[in-house]
Amino acid sequence: MKFNIGLKILSLVLVSQTLWAQSSQELVKRDVLKIVKTFSRETRLYSYFGMPVKTKSDGSKTIDSWFEKDQNRQQWLVNFVESRAGAFWNLNEHGTFKVNAGHGMYFALDPNSSREYGDTMITLDVPQGSNYITTVSTITLKPDTLSALVKEGVITAAQLKVTPNTLGLETGLTAEALKNMVLPENQNFRILVQNVFQALQIKFIEYGYKAHQNGFCQGGRQTAIIFVGSKPADQSSSDVRAMIEPQFTKLGLAADYLVGFFPEPTNTFVALTMKYRTVVSEIRSTAMDAPKLVNRPKANAIISRYMTPQETAYLRSLSFECKTPQ
Repeated sequence: MKFNIGLKILSLVLVSQTLWAQSSQELVKRDVLKIVKTFSRETRLYSYFGMPVKTKSDGSKTIDSWFEKDQNRQQWLVNFVESRAGAFWNLNEHGTFKVNAGHGMYFALDPNSSREYGDTMITLDVPQGSNYITTVSTITLKPDTLSALVKEGVITAAQLKVTPNTLGLETGLTAEALKNMVLPENQNFRILVQNVFQALQIKFIEYGYKAHQNGFCQGGRQTAIIFVGSKPADQSSSDVRAMIEPQFTKLGLAADYLVGFFPEPTNTFVALTMKYRTVVSEIRSTAMDAPKLVNRPKANAIISRYMTPQETAYLRSLSFECKTPQ
């Protein structure tokens, strides 16, 4: 009798171990969980786009007065972000052109480094404690994870190798893997990654890219960030929109031509954002003795010309991993 009970227990253990070994999604989640990071403080990010504008008789630009109302503007901004971030979840979106680390809504760390993408910017104030992963350092997938992915048919063995159009998972979950997972042949892996992001509440992906914080911040990260939001209930519609929780709707709209357009306190926010862009732009063009060597007296003079010490401290406190220069 005891022998039979022992066999039953052993069988249950073996079955449990087999099921676990076959759960490639759980194994990927295990590997990714170890490198999930959180925003250490509330952080402001910036994204440029082409805003529909009106040209006045004097040639200056403006937008419809409808945007002056906070409720109207807020709803429009949320809809815009939902649509852009929705590309991460849209299983019919397969393009890889200018997709650096997967689909989603691109954000820069400062208001200058990506201004070529439009004359208007959206800002997002990310809550402290929000989860993200970074592809700047290696996200290793363990051998049993890779084996389970192939065994379960989530990927083919070819997708382990590094080529321009493969996932290259033998080197880890890289920016290139997140970019190429949108190709039709990688749909199963893409869905798995989406499920892992949802389970671990990952909202952002950091990847190596240009940034112009250096000089305003000590050092300054050379990265950018993708916002993906949360999985929508419907991923099959023609307009897939990410689900954006209320804590991710602290959004702003800013541009040179919008200074003076909004009532206070929004006008102060717009004006300060544009001063920040001017400061980091001038530091980059006139106060760098080498690509990574800041002429600190020149940089300080530029900052003081445009900002009060209080404004400077405030913007540094909101900038991604920004340290005050010593």
